[in-house]
Amino acid sequence: MPPVSGHNAGDHPPITPIKSATPSLLKPDHWKIYEFICRHYCATILPNAQIQHITASFAIGKETFTYKGKRIKSPGFLQAQPWQARNYCEVAQFTDKETLKVSTVSIEHGKAWIEG
Repeated sequence: MPPVSGHNAGDHPPITPIKSATPSLLKPDHWKIYEFICRHYCATILPNAQIQHITASFAIGKETFTYKGKRIKSPGFLQAQPWQARNYCEVAQFTDKETLKVSTVSIEHGKAWIEG
């Protein structure tokens, strides 16, 4: 199957696990490497992750704020490499023209935090 994007640079195929192992058969550091190789291999044959980019703009008085986030719609290869998913988190669900009550406003490190 050809890559979705990019070009073939003639790289070698991924390192492939050739023997089954368990943590009791390997030293702890060796097990970590083995598990990483297995997870990487599995990720290469899983489908792409489907990520939804979300932007919501809202106003409080005369100030306009923008809320941005990313939601995993379908995990795909992230099932094998969950540490890759740390850049994605559940974001609030909004509907068009929704009215929200603001209960707290604070500013930290130059970013506004609003809780409602």
